[in-house]
Amino acid sequence: MQPTESDVPVRLPIRRVVIVGPDGLQPFRSTVHCPLKRSQAVSDCLSCQRLRDADEHALRCQLPAGVVSTRSLVGALIPEETVVLDAELSAKEALALLNSSHAPSAPVVDDNDTLLGVVFTSELIGLAHSPHAEVEDALAPAVAVGEQVTVHQLVQLMESRNLERVQVVDEVGHLVGVVSALDVVRWYSRTFCAPA
Repeated sequence: MQPTESDVPVRLPIRRVVIVGPDGLQPFRSTVHCPLKRSQAVSDCLSCQRLRDADEHALRCQLPAGVVSTRSLVGALIPEETVVLDAELSAKEALALLNSSHAPSAPVVDDNDTLLGVVFTSELIGLAHSPHAEVEDALAPAVAVGEQVTVHQLVQLMESRNLERVQVVDEVGHLVGVVSALDVVRWYSRTFCAPA
């Protein structure tokens, strides 16, 4: 689809999923939330005719003026970088990583970047002394939403289930990020409390 004169410039932040596995950091996956094509790999966007500019933080594209804004969708709240754990990482290494980053939990993915669940430090503590224990041994079910969910729907879910964090997945179940209650507060602040 060719851009037209009525198109408007849109900034699409780049989100990175960094996977920590038994062999250390694995190559990360970078995506953007495109209003026309949903979650897209950055590499797939580089040949798009609507792309105008790109840097390490965002793509700048020309999109039709009538396209629904992504600002009120969960995809817009995903932080620039999300660290996730490979299911085969040792429980001891995972606990050390979570403790050093002061994170109470982390999402866990398989070899295809598909969300398997979430692991909590409290569960890892009991397994850390077992030499063969892996992250998958401490998996808990994850609450996940698609990036097309509205922020309002996310807030209702977090409030009704007393959640601090929610995993965000694309259409095929690949993790694209994690949204925390603090991310929601920051979004509300930027959206409704910005100086006039």
